Amino acid sequence: MNYYKNSANQYGMEVDAFLAASVGVANLEELMALSTEQVIEAANFTMVLQAIAEDAEIVIGEEEMTKYFLVNAGMNDYSAVIEQYGVAYIKSSILQENILVFITDNAELE
Repeated sequence: MNYYKNSANQYGMEVDAFLAASVGVANLEELMALSTEQVIEAANFTMVLQAIAEDAEIVIGEEEMTKYFLVNAGMNDYSAVIEQYGVAYIKSSILQENILVFITDNAELE
């Protein structure tokens, strides 16, 4: 919420006017309601992906990270990326991508 308040101040606007112009909501309460819905949807999506990963036994270890960075970024040394974002975030991102690839590879069209 501070982000929107600070942004409104930078533009010399009232918060509600800034929210209406930039986000399309009338006020902070409406933004919170919208945000709550989005957070719940994101959590549900993450839970579904996690269930698929567990069922398909998809895990991300050092070998998978090394392969990911070599194939997708041409990097053998990705320690700077790990330092910037953290290993948990990187593993989570790679896991999500690998799950989506798994789903695509195993989809059966009717």
